[in-house]
Amino acid sequence: MSISQSVKDVLARRIAGEIILSNNPGVTMKKWRETFDITQIHIADKLKVSPSVISDYESGRRRSPGTIFVKKFVNALILIDEEEGGHLLRGLSRLTATISDAIIDIREFLVPVKAERICQAVNGVR
Repeated sequence: MSISQSVKDVLARRIAGEIILSNNPGVTMKKWRETFDITQIHIADKLKVSPSVISDYESGRRRSPGTIFVKKFVNALILIDEEEGGHLLRGLSRLTATISDAIIDIREFLVPVKAERICQAVNGVR
């Protein structure tokens, strides 16, 4: 089963948006790289950068990546997964087809988040 370009675009926008809007983009980049089960060396090779660039972003030693780098990073994640059979993409595409605003990964929050903040984010009530 091939993944349509429109589904890949939706997934790419969601992942990129999460990285860009994150309080700690490097940690979010690492979360997605690990979710795709891709090493720093492999993605660095695909992006034609040194693995230390990826490491520096993920550890916070380098300023937050710009939107252009994030776009390239996310596209590389998707391309690598496709080259390796697209198993994660197929799983994620099922979510986009059935649930439009799902939390894609159980590790969505890497640090504790107060319920009040979640309520505010979703315009909820306590």
